[in-house]
Amino acid sequence: MPQPQSISLPSTWADAKPHEILMVRKSDLEHFLGRLTVVRDSQPVPRNHLIGRIQRAVADAFSIDLSELVSRRRPAHIAWPRQIAVYLSHKLTECTLTEIAECFGYSDHSTVTHSLLAVSDRMLVNARSRDQVDAMEAAILKLPGIDIGITSEQPLNL
Repeated sequence: MPQPQSISLPSTWADAKPHEILMVRKSDLEHFLGRLTVVRDSQPVPRNHLIGRIQRAVADAFSIDLSELVSRRRPAHIAWPRQIAVYLSHKLTECTLTEIAECFGYSDHSTVTHSLLAVSDRMLVNARSRDQVDAMEAAILKLPGIDIGITSEQPLNL
């Protein structure tokens, strides 16, 4: 894991009014924010990149753009892949429902709960759906750098 780099903002930035701050291109801001590491008590707190990797893997498997998977749009061809990604994010990470909701652009955790129930119910009655979710989980667990310390036999706590 790379060592965090310290940055310091000019003290005038802290006192600046919103209209006094320079406009920054969205792409520059995303690049900068992607390089930040949160530091608490001088110990780096690793950012959870696993949800992003799950989102990317599911989007690739269903041949949809990652931006579609996390967008506010809800067309039918995106709903099932998004629900799978939410389900696997809950199963494979220690993130709260609220944290997962934020990663998917939901306003609160209730949509995450709906996705968890929808996938669980569909897997119970549809062997093809169950196989699809199991295959996605297996593929994600094989990604380099993924070591979450659980097995697929562990139950999902809803």
